[in-house]
Amino acid sequence: MNLFGLLSIFQRVRARARVCPVCGHRQVVSEERRAQAVRCDKCGAAIPPGAKQT
Repeated sequence: MNLFGLLSIFQRVRARARVCPVCGHRQVVSEERRAQAVRCDKCGAAIPPGAKQT
């Protein structure tokens, strides 16, 4: 795999990452759940689909 392939994978993972509004934990959301609210793995708070992405 070349550098551009790795960069593409990294960008896709970053695009699916969300930050919990309560505890600040960063987690990656699956492609299937991208449009849904998910629970934070650390504190259990709801992370809405529009949550800040990093």
